[in-house]
This record gives sequence, structure tokens and C-alpha cells, in this order.
Amino acid sequence: MNVHVEREEAGERSSADQLLVACAMIGVGGILLGLQRQADGNFCGTGFASLGMGAVIALLPMLFALVSGSSAAKPMLPHTRLAALSSLVGFAGLTFVASGVLVPGGPWMFIEALILLLVLSRRGREGEIAGVRISHGTVIWLALFLFARLWVTYQGVQNEWAAVSFDVPLLSSLPWVPASMQVVSLGDFTAAEFGIPAQGLHFSHTVALWAVGLAFCVGGLWWRHRAGVECENDRVHETIHRLPPAYASLVELILPEDEWRELGLHGLNERQRRKRLAQLTQERVVRQVEFNRAFLAGRPAIDEGSPAFVNDIHQVIESYSPPALPAPSTSDVSKP
Repeated sequence: MNVHVEREEAGERSSADQLLVACAMIGVGGILLGLQRQADGNFCGTGFASLGMGAVIALLPMLFALVSGSSAAKPMLPHTRLAALSSLVGFAGLTFVASGVLVPGGPWMFIEALILLLVLSRRGREGEIAGVRISHGTVIWLALFLFARLWVTYQGVQNEWAAVSFDVPLLSSLPWVPASMQVVSLGDFTAAEFGIPAQGLHFSHTVALWAVGLAFCVGGLWWRHRAGVECENDRVHETIHRLPPAYASLVELILPEDEWRELGLHGLNERQRRKRLAQLTQERVVRQVEFNRAFLAGRPAIDEGSPAFVNDIHQVIESYSPPALPAPSTSDVSKP
């Protein structure tokens, strides 16, 4: 028994350590996303406009998830210092990711922010970042926005203050036509709008900083989610194994670990977790008893020409063997 408890404590420490490492990764990634290198070799920040917009994009979907959806999908209130730190860092990480892919300013930023806000507010199932579920389509949108930011930044480094420029056929070959009529520019912007310093940017070094920072943030957020789930599972596991071993095995059998999050066992303090476990155990046992009674009451005979679906269900039910209850002992009957 002592070996089992030590193994549980070691597993909980391991998941907690992983959570701390994931939070550290997010912090480092946020710093790298907020830096850019000037042409003279010095470093400067990317500005606070995109960071503030990223915070709005991170906050609104979380509020939307808080007031809608099932209880299992809602963000959980932290009950430990580690969980509180993880929640704050998770919100900051989503802020860093959103601000890292948005252009730093101008009307483009608001258009991208509106699209990203709508995308993050949808209810996906593939993954989760900071309590906001995202889909593979969201990742594609993030990649497109990052490419757009890199593209316009490169254009600014080349002193081309437009997203796309192309020559007008015929007019561009006539020397007497004004230069403004020979070229058509789409998506004009200024250095101030996109946070490009007057000294210019060292594009390759800046891209490397942003790429590494984004990888650290996304990887840390994913790792934080996984480690956070493991931490909560460790707490539920610890509460269950305060029961006698035979009861603990039965509870884990009727309440599998992969259902603990959906059953609302995560994010609870010790008292709430015990009450929830008792309630769920009662519900599952009552359901099993009702099934056994219905099973023993008799099943209808199945014709040979029944559909395959009926035969499949029949085989599954007939293969079930309800537990045989022991007959009451005569010694248990009170004598008059």
C-alpha cells in the first residue's frame, strides 16, 4: 500500500513539474514574440497595440465559453496556487499567440482580429488552448495570419509600403506617364502602423525570433493542457484511493479515468470532489441494478429473419451474465 501511495505522489509531482515547465515555455515564447531586431543590431519591442488586441481576442472566447456550453466545457476556477498560475499563464499564452500572428496596427489588425475572434468562439473538439477549444481550421487561420504579417513586414523592409504592387500593362512602358499611374498598389501601410522602426529591421533574425516564440507558446499551451488534465486526474485518483482498496477498484471500474473531465470531477476542491464521486457512484450503481432487474425479467425471442442490427444487440445482451446474489442465510433471520 505504501508503494502504491508513493507511486501516486511521484506521478502527481511529475505532472506538476510538467505544468511548471509548460508555463515557463509560454513565458519565454511571449518574450520572443514581443521582440524584433533592428538593422543596426539592437532589439526593440513590437508595440502594445497588437498585445492589447490579442488580450481581447483571448478574453472574449473564454467569457463566451463561461456562459455557454456544458459544465465540463466551461473554464474551471482554480483551487490551488499551481492551478491559478496555470490559468493566468494560459490566458497570457493565448494572448501571445493571437498578438503574434496579427499585424501590429492599422485597419488590417482589426479585420484579422474580428475573423480570429469569430473562429475562436466556435465550439471545436480537436484541441484546447487556455480553456478555448480550437479546431484544425483555427490553426490554418493562425498560419495564414502569420504569413500575412511576415509578408507585409518583408515588404516594409524592402521599402515597399504595400502588400501587393504590380505594373499596369502598357502604361508602365511609357516614360511620360507619371510613376503613380504606372504601378497599382493594394493594401498600403506605413512603418508606424506595422511597428517597423526607423532604423529598419533585420528580417531574418526577426523572423527567427517570432518563429521560435510562436513554437514555444503553442507547444507550451498544448503541454500545459495535457499536464493540467493529468494533475486533475491525480487529485481525483488520490481521493478515490482514500477508500478501502476493494471499493476504490470498484469506483474506478464504474467511473473510468477517461470520463472524469466530462463528469465534472476536475477543478473541484476536496469536499466537492468527494460529494461528486459519491453522487456519480450512486447513479452508476442504481443504473446497473436497474439493468440487472430488467435483464432477469426476461428477454424476447428473436426470429431468424430479424435484421442484423437486432441480432447484434441480441448477442451483446445475451452474452451478459449478471452477478449472482447470495441467498440469505437462515442465521440472519431473527428468531421470535
